[in-house]
Amino acid sequence: MALIRQDPDPIIGQADNFLAALERVSRVAPLTKPVLIIGERGTGKELIASRVHFLSERWQQPFIKFNCAALNEELLESELFGHVAGAFTGAVRGRVGRFELASGGTLFLDEIASMSLRLQEKLLRVVEYGEFEKLGSSETERADVRLVGAANQDLPSLAHQGRFREDLLDRLSFDVVTIPPLRERRDDVLLLAQQFASDMARELKHEYFAGFSPACEQQMQQYDWPGNVRELRNVVERAVYRAESPKRPIERVEFDPFTSPYRLRGAPAWAVGAPSGATVAAEAAPTGTTTGATPKFPLDFEQAVGEHEKSLVRAALAEARYNQRRAAQHLSLTYHQFRGLLRKYKLLDEARASYSPTSQIRVRVWTFIDEPVDKEFFRKRIRAAIELRNAGLDTAGEHRLLDHQRNTDAYRLIHAESDGIPGLIVDRYDDVLVMQSLTAGSEFWKET
Repeated sequence: MALIRQDPDPIIGQADNFLAALERVSRVAPLTKPVLIIGERGTGKELIASRVHFLSERWQQPFIKFNCAALNEELLESELFGHVAGAFTGAVRGRVGRFELASGGTLFLDEIASMSLRLQEKLLRVVEYGEFEKLGSSETERADVRLVGAANQDLPSLAHQGRFREDLLDRLSFDVVTIPPLRERRDDVLLLAQQFASDMARELKHEYFAGFSPACEQQMQQYDWPGNVRELRNVVERAVYRAESPKRPIERVEFDPFTSPYRLRGAPAWAVGAPSGATVAAEAAPTGTTTGATPKFPLDFEQAVGEHEKSLVRAALAEARYNQRRAAQHLSLTYHQFRGLLRKYKLLDEARASYSPTSQIRVRVWTFIDEPVDKEFFRKRIRAAIELRNAGLDTAGEHRLLDHQRNTDAYRLIHAESDGIPGLIVDRYDDVLVMQSLTAGSEFWKET
């Protein structure tokens, strides 16, 4: 079986964190050790794996790629290690596995976390000793293969839960390359979009690509790209082919191709025997929402959808007491997706301003001397920490603000107790202002 060497696709990016990942790849590539590539879906793990191969001394040998999540356990074992005739029903002749095909070269196993523990044990033996048996055979085969694995999950956590073998993880993780998501590579968004758009224009036989309008560029840079580079490519290519005139810049892009007034939600009426359109609409509405009154037509569909999304965001913020991470959880969104909605609808300032200063914090105060604490200084510190928390910043910032205060009379350490979040706990209570003299070791409830 002849294998044709293919040159790797170009890797585009100039963000510092992405270049640092490429530098790590360049350093580990000349070795023969296994490598793990970790990253969210669509970040380009296969491209990084091909770079590992083509920068190694095995670059003229086969580069075999395989997705471990594509098959069940039995078929996966056969695909990886091969089988002999009669190994199972229907196996009328033997089959060469991926390890044999990759002999002398590199085998890239994507979604390696989906393998069963039994196959992980067999894979460990190949990595450890370079030996395996084909399915249905007791004859030991040798494999000279460099293994590159990839996953979009936290493998150490899976190993701690018993879902991934710790000894295999130890062997595979000689070095781990973690690819930053596109939302952490803002400088690369337009660079990649321009390349994808130019390639699509060339495929459509356009004379040139007219570019993106400033508003469109801003739209793409503010989006969080949960599908990363793969999603960006689809969005850009779709915008180029849908453009009415190839000689005019693209004014806007559509992130969700399923957007439609006829979008299906839940089971269709004919499948569940719904008696009327009203029943179907009620069943199609997401959990926690209501269909409301019939809208008056004609209307601007995108504006109506936008207003509904804004109302959901505001309701989630109110329910979460303007804690953005909790509000994101209420809407089953990631924190970055929720922040993207806040930016999209310009609600960031509103979210900060909507916080009511009638919250209380339980605080324990230690002082070296039995003197009242400077109340105004204390109130300013707590207010600043609450603003940090409402803005979604990490608790390290809260500790920096709540760390300590010094004056000519005493040194005091202020520490706010919390429900698992270091720094402070914020809950709403009645508007009762408690002002009292604080002494060493005292506990109190205080409105900020």
